[in-house]
Amino acid sequence: MTIVEEEDHWRISLGNGIVDALHIDSRLGISVCDGEFKAWLWIETYCELSYPEASLSLSLSKIPSLAPMPTILNRTVSQISIARSGCLSMYWDNNFTLDIVPDTRYEAWTLECPTIGKLFICNIGGDFSLFEENSDSNGRRLYSPDYRLLLSRNIDI
Repeated sequence: MTIVEEEDHWRISLGNGIVDALHIDSRLGISVCDGEFKAWLWIETYCELSYPEASLSLSLSKIPSLAPMPTILNRTVSQISIARSGCLSMYWDNNFTLDIVPDTRYEAWTLECPTIGKLFICNIGGDFSLFEENSDSNGRRLYSPDYRLLLSRNIDI
């Protein structure tokens, strides 16, 4: 897995990231694992799933709209792109794309990457914040702003 900061977005390239779990409660969770790297994408707003034949609007307030989500299970995710505007896109090797735009009322998405200690959160209305995992004296996992990653351009994990 590689994280690259480009001019207008961050790109997380995954070798063989497989969607290995879905979770639906008050948000939609998508788990991606490539053996070493594990990430959870938590979606709390409207999103759009696109594939060559069509584009579908998905909404947590309309549970039947989530019916197509099992089709992404066991599929290979090639890349996650996070624009500085806060728009997040997840790309699959079969030309599926999931797009999430910022929401004016709450954080539209959270991308947890516990194996590398990173937490990306879409800010209300746009942009995103990036946090790095630290531990306190009691061994509890805490997240603080990751200034090292913000200043770096390429990081291989």
